[in-house]
Amino acid sequence: MISSRWAHNGRRGVGKLIMGSAAEKMYRNATFPVMTVGPHVHPATDWKLRCILCPVDLAEDSLPVLHYALSLAEESQAELIVLDAIPLVPWQYRASEDQRSRRALESVIPEQTNDWCKPEMVVRWEHAAEAILCEAKSREADLIVMNVHNRAWLHGWRICRGRWRQKW
Repeated sequence: MISSRWAHNGRRGVGKLIMGSAAEKMYRNATFPVMTVGPHVHPATDWKLRCILCPVDLAEDSLPVLHYALSLAEESQAELIVLDAIPLVPWQYRASEDQRSRRALESVIPEQTNDWCKPEMVVRWEHAAEAILCEAKSREADLIVMNVHNRAWLHGWRICRGRWRQKW
């Protein structure tokens, strides 16, 4: 567990963008689950896990984190929301992308899950960070279980004349 004070100290500005905070470094290098507690969390003796949000990236290997979220949901009898964020999809293609994404999400959920839980599949049309935060807030999620990618996104970007530009 990372304490809230340690998790939010570290690099600032451009250094944080390129190198990441100390907590982010730990996430990216850890070979085991890491739990971060935010600075606004108050201790509660009667806290119960009711709603788990599990954002997945179907282009990456999200099965381990999804199975971990399923295990937590089963153990605590919590609601599970599986989220796929798909940014920059023109409105005319959203219906077909929504169906494709929901089928893909359902295909990675083990069949026996339906014996004790009915995971809800959600597709949002924002970038991942925005989609996760909006969904967590609107659903009042008690826990977000997610994968941290190992800077693979950086391979799709290059620095040109001091500015970040996405390669197409």
